[in-house]
Amino acid sequence: MIAFARSLVATPSQSGGEQDAATLCREELERRGFDVETDELGNVVGMRGLRGPLLLFDAHVDTVAPTDAWTRDPFAPDIEDGRLYGLGATDMKGPIAALVEGLARAKPPGRIAVSITTLEETAEGATLAAVCDRLAPTGVVIAEPSRRAVMVAQKGRAELTVNVRGRGAHAAFPDRGRSALRDAARFVIAIEERAPATDPQLGPAVTVATEAITSPLPGISVVPSHCRLRLDRRLLPDEREEDVLAEVRDVLARADVEADVHITSTPVRTYTGATIEHRRFLPAWRVSAEQPLARAALRAVGGGRDAYRFCTNGSLTASRGIPTVGYGPGDPEMAHRPDEWIAIKELEAAAAGYTALAEMTDWRGCA
Repeated sequence: MIAFARSLVATPSQSGGEQDAATLCREELERRGFDVETDELGNVVGMRGLRGPLLLFDAHVDTVAPTDAWTRDPFAPDIEDGRLYGLGATDMKGPIAALVEGLARAKPPGRIAVSITTLEETAEGATLAAVCDRLAPTGVVIAEPSRRAVMVAQKGRAELTVNVRGRGAHAAFPDRGRSALRDAARFVIAIEERAPATDPQLGPAVTVATEAITSPLPGISVVPSHCRLRLDRRLLPDEREEDVLAEVRDVLARADVEADVHITSTPVRTYTGATIEHRRFLPAWRVSAEQPLARAALRAVGGGRDAYRFCTNGSLTASRGIPTVGYGPGDPEMAHRPDEWIAIKELEAAAAGYTALAEMTDWRGCA
């Protein structure tokens, strides 16, 4: 398990460039006795069992890019003081190794599958949809890091594009125009400083501006007539697209900014060359601790329950009505951080947890 985790960490796999890491996953799953296929989107799927409802375990193999804040080589999987260091050690190459180990040891009473999916960091759920279309799982376990708690809820994520309209002018005479950049800045302050809705389990529905592009570009001696903003909005359960759009339009009106807003939809390209359209509205979800899959999972691993406060592939499965929980090794707050690491003991304990989840017999009333 540790050798496999180190091999994955040593293999770069930013979103859209996962081929080599996916090949490692396929080879390891085959070595451990799974029936394996790689689909047209580059997902690697391993199957065990012959009949009965299907429990799917999902993990993504892509990572974010390393930043210059790293003090180590992000692709050198060093082990020090019981910790595995490297890009993706927590998110989520260490969890993949623990998952494969745990499922390979298991004696499942029915069918289990593991999907090693692509593009999660840039397009949550986009490629997992094809796996679910083909396999029709009865229940799903998202293997994102959870400190080995059973996750029974998750924030969602929406990405919005706001096109701010101004009036161009010579920069020497700004009063003759209306700066779209200045209007956009006023709107960004207003939307980020609003009092957002909050959930006692998941926290606030924060909105953050992540990008601003003015036109004309470059803006030399000219008041910009247009500014395109990208917003990241974290979602709470039961929030709908129309709710989120209405909120933004209300803030625009109160800030006296002329603009239109829509949910971002963009094509994403997999390492296989396939292109799919991805609409960036990923709903939040929550299940009761008494829901059969959640209840069985809590009993199987003997831990507590918690919630993901970020977005995962679980948005796709839960929004389709497929009972979904999360379980994985490591601290979620270690994800996307310089000098990322995961404790070896966490991987060993999670492997045992995945074995217990795969051997559950009392979850199948979840459909």
